[in-house]
Amino acid sequence: SILLSSAKARQVANMIRSGKTSKEIADLLFLSVSGVDFHRKKLRKKLGLTHSKEDLRTFLLSMQ
Repeated sequence: SILLSSAKARQVANMIRSGKTSKEIADLLFLSVSGVDFHRKKLRKKLGLTHSKEDLRTFLLSMQ
C-alpha cells in the first residue's frame, strides 16, 4: 500500500480509484479543482508515474 501523507490525500486517491473526475472530487471534498490536481500530481510522483500516458486510476486499481 502507498504511504499517503494526509487523510485528504487518501480520500483523493480512493475517489480517483473509484473513477471520479477532479471536478467531482473537488465538489465532494470542498476543494478547488487545482487542489485536487495538486494531490494527483503528488500521487503520480510518489508512485513513479512520470509519463502522461500512464493512467493513475489504473495504477491505483492494480494496487488493491
